[in-house]
Amino acid sequence: MSSRKTPPTIPVNEPGRWRSKEGQILVMFAAGLMLLLGMIALSVDGGFIMAEKRQVQSAADAGALAAAKAKLDYKYQPAAGNLEAVQIEAGKNYGAENADTSQDNVIVDTSPDPLGEDYVEVTVSKDVESFFLRALYDGEWGVSATAIAGMEPVQLPYALVALRECDPPNPTGIAVNGSGTIDVNEGSIMSNCNIERSGDSSIIAADGAIDANGTIDPGTQWDAGQGFREGRPQLVDPLATTAAPSRSTAQALREITTQSQLVGAVPGSS
Repeated sequence: MSSRKTPPTIPVNEPGRWRSKEGQILVMFAAGLMLLLGMIALSVDGGFIMAEKRQVQSAADAGALAAAKAKLDYKYQPAAGNLEAVQIEAGKNYGAENADTSQDNVIVDTSPDPLGEDYVEVTVSKDVESFFLRALYDGEWGVSATAIAGMEPVQLPYALVALRECDPPNPTGIAVNGSGTIDVNEGSIMSNCNIERSGDSSIIAADGAIDANGTIDPGTQWDAGQGFREGRPQLVDPLATTAAPSRSTAQALREITTQSQLVGAVPGSS
């Protein structure tokens, strides 16, 4: 008895089915291509805008620092025009030059709220050209940045100090007479009482301030980089709690001729 095997069947696709699959692939390819082009466009335009943003921020920083420095320079050597005009000119010049834009796009506020007149605020704006995304949005593109700079006084250490407390019989802490000269470099002067003078031929100069707990009677040739300030709090004697030196130490102090020797001889000194 013989058996007959069924021959294998070969699937035959219909022509319409092939055309349907080809259409689906073409649509998917087109959608993927559009997505890829969109990502490239976003990367190019987004990267360019970010670069322009960094440049504008740097320009705003430069403008704010220039305006603050202009105020400092004006304080010690007044220039032509008023202070506000000098600050605005400096801020606009540096802001526009560093951002490669017009000075009309730079706004300088010489007394920003609530910081006050010791600070200056500079805002720089700039139009930006887009390359590919303009096909989706044809409006204006731009970036802006703001920076604030200010001046805060730094108290220079006291180099000349009169610790004498004020008392009614003798309220003078520092008394200057004759034609002497006192020049304090990188330091200030402080009196726990009044600062008085006799005559007007003395020359007193300090890079820092000339302070007093009481009053100050400056001469015409006196100069203080940070000004004359009355009514300052009294200073505490830094050696008030230091024990008196022993007899041997006191004897050694007589032989001291340099500052380093003094620091080594007095415990706890610097």
